[in-house]
Amino acid sequence: MTDRIFSIIIVIRRVAEDSYDSAIIFYVLYGESGERRMKISTKGRYALRIMIDLAVYENGSCVRLKDIAEREGITLKYLEQIMPLLTRAGYVRSFRGNNGGYMLAKNPEEYTAGEILRATEGSLSPVACIEDYPNRCVRCGKCPTLSFWEGMREVINDYADGVTLADLAKDYKEKNL
Repeated sequence: MTDRIFSIIIVIRRVAEDSYDSAIIFYVLYGESGERRMKISTKGRYALRIMIDLAVYENGSCVRLKDIAEREGITLKYLEQIMPLLTRAGYVRSFRGNNGGYMLAKNPEEYTAGEILRATEGSLSPVACIEDYPNRCVRCGKCPTLSFWEGMREVINDYADGVTLADLAKDYKEKNL
């Protein structure tokens, strides 16, 4: 069996005059045959796109799934699988009837990308052994890489939780409207 390799994309951003902050945006796993597998699944990526679409196009009235599907190029069937996750998480409200559809449950400023991703992906931890607290791994007391993985998890969560839905919607508007 071939070892798996992963690459990490790191963004370094200037925070203050002589202060820089880095954030891991995503990491890619390369499988045995060289195919790339993203840690963030299609479901998580589409959930972000759905929420951005609602933030941009809601304007006080419900947004139909059919309209989101057309704008985002996502099948209606797949949207119907993701919407219950977002509804159960309390991020969107659904309305039935002729003028029915979906609306955000809160203002876009009140959501973070991390919250939305965790609603569909679960933990954003890079390895399974640090998903639980307390850590139940039998090697955690002597693991030489544990602090590395915990640090990576912290950077991922800090970055994802530092970006709001309003930030993403603003970027969408700048690029698409």
